Amino acid sequence: MVFFTDASGGRLLVLELQKLLQNDDGFEPAIQVIEVGVGPWDVALNSDETLAYVAGRLGDDIHVLSTATGKILQSVGVGFSPVSLHVGADGRRLYVANAGSGRIAIIDVSGFANGARSPGGQLAVEDSIVLPSVGGLTGTADGKLIVAAMPDDDAVAIVDTEDLSIRIVLVDEAPQTAVLGPDDRTAYVPNFASETISVVDVRTAEVTGVIRLGQSGTGAVDVAVAPDAEHLYVTRWNGEVQTGPGQLEKIHLPSRETVGAIDVGSQAYDVEISPDGRYAAVSSFSGTVATIDLHLQASVVTEIGAGVMGGLTFTRVR
Repeated sequence: MVFFTDASGGRLLVLELQKLLQNDDGFEPAIQVIEVGVGPWDVALNSDETLAYVAGRLGDDIHVLSTATGKILQSVGVGFSPVSLHVGADGRRLYVANAGSGRIAIIDVSGFANGARSPGGQLAVEDSIVLPSVGGLTGTADGKLIVAAMPDDDAVAIVDTEDLSIRIVLVDEAPQTAVLGPDDRTAYVPNFASETISVVDVRTAEVTGVIRLGQSGTGAVDVAVAPDAEHLYVTRWNGEVQTGPGQLEKIHLPSRETVGAIDVGSQAYDVEISPDGRYAAVSSFSGTVATIDLHLQASVVTEIGAGVMGGLTFTRVR
């Protein structure tokens, strides 16, 4: 299963990967269609996937909902334009990047479990991390660090979750997000304006390398690392022609060279790889979803019928 946010339609869609791989003619009914209000953007799941957290980019709310019933259990305002979510390692904290206010809100979600709200359970904003700008964020598996892109400052912030101290690392122009590799210390940062990927050691707060992308596209929007750490996949736009097909560029990490590119939807945005490493899914601002068999290097682009598809995530339990 794949959870997609339909930002234009105000919905969270749950779709079957295999149906998407077989369907290039248009949208088939989702298994679930959950109404989630204005401009849903990013989506994250708790560890047992009974809860989904949804960020409303065009507002200021975070919604907690039951994945079984589709019912919103509670919403809370966190600051203007939340764009990225990360669930802490212990499952108790939710980190929310608010692009409009330059803050990472830290929310206590411990009052929700097993797809329900505990008696007396309430969403509460515990604290916030103030940055000059903030984009996509991630965190280490041990829960000790949060890593956030700073798009307006050509940098990433590395935050210690214990004392909230911040280290700033300069990267290339307009970093969009940060994604950690399987070693839990190497972050890959796509820089939209410079068409590069900065490689950052989050333990030492140093740039250890730069991957230069191929010439077939423009920008670098999102990245995903294959589970075997052999390849990196990057969503890119199609040069100056925003209506043409976007691309998913494949980078061989040991050599840091481009070894392929696959057509996906125009204005490609989020990319995620299935837990088994076999498939990828790419959302786009053009209202399409691309599903890719990474072994066959074959892509199916499905028209969802929405203006903007935002964040997505694969299920691991279902």
